[in-house]
Amino acid sequence: MTTLLQLPWLPSSFADYGLDALVAPSSDYHGYCGRSQALKSMFEGVMVQLISDGTYGRDPVTEAFIRSHDEPGRAWNMQEWMNSHRSAIK
Repeated sequence: MTTLLQLPWLPSSFADYGLDALVAPSSDYHGYCGRSQALKSMFEGVMVQLISDGTYGRDPVTEAFIRSHDEPGRAWNMQEWMNSHRSAIK
């Protein structure tokens, strides 16, 4: 965890939730809720950071889905698709 916290792009609040995210505060329902809240807070902090630094726009979930499904003809790979399409035709 120490190495993880040294990453420069993590939000400053990330470390505040680390222990509760790794180990639930208790082994009952309240501990589960505490751990869930810690993970949610860490995720939200990372998302705010990724949006603010321009990695993602206003809809990061949709953008992540599109990026993980590299279908031909997406805006970022259109030229690559056209080149491979032309090669296949020749």
